[in-house]
Parts: sequence; C-alpha cells; structure tokens
Amino acid sequence: MKFNAIGTCLLGVGTGRANSQRIRPEIISKIRRLTTAGTKPVREIEGEYAWTITVAIPFEVFFHHQVKDLKGKIFRANFYKCGDKLTVSHYVTWNLMGTKKPDYHQPEHFGLLKFV
Repeated sequence: MKFNAIGTCLLGVGTGRANSQRIRPEIISKIRRLTTAGTKPVREIEGEYAWTITVAIPFEVFFHHQVKDLKGKIFRANFYKCGDKLTVSHYVTWNLMGTKKPDYHQPEHFGLLKFV
C-alpha cells in the first residue's frame, strides 16, 4: 500500500513484486485520507517543506487476509518517503532496509506493528 503526499493510493496484493495484482479502485476508495499537502498535484518545492498524511484503513480493505479486529495481531510493515524523481533524490524509512539500493518491497526488512 503506497500513498503520495496528496493521498493518492496504489494498492496491490500478492507474494512479491512479480506476483501481485492491483486492487480495484472501489476497494481503494474506502480508505480515508487526510493530507496537509492538499489533493491536487504539486510541483517540486525548494527549501524546507513538511506535510503529513493521516490514513484510516477499514478492515474490508484487507479482504485477502480476512482481518476482523486488530487486538493481539502483529503485522510486518514499513513506512517510507521516496523522492527518487526529484532534483535532489532522497529516501527515508521508518525501519532500516539493509539493502545497497533503495528497495522497499522486501518484507524481511520490515518492522513489526503490534496491536494490543
């Protein structure tokens, strides 16, 4: 599941990059998104700029895994910011990836989200 600064989502399901399928737009539309960057595409901004995104993902979006509640569940995840197409390329992740080149599709490097 990927989001950009204006809340556009790319979502797929599968066991790897080569074996995944994009999720239908009507499923993605169920995800609520609120971003401080607005909802229209923006040009590259020079200097310091900060934005936030808040995402609410209903259980029905996880239809492939039949998630009904989060209590006691542990998920593998990573959160990252990828600026590979900017004038000054930059990358940052919540959990270290342990790869020579940026590659965020490696679950063995994901962190754990524990719900109590």
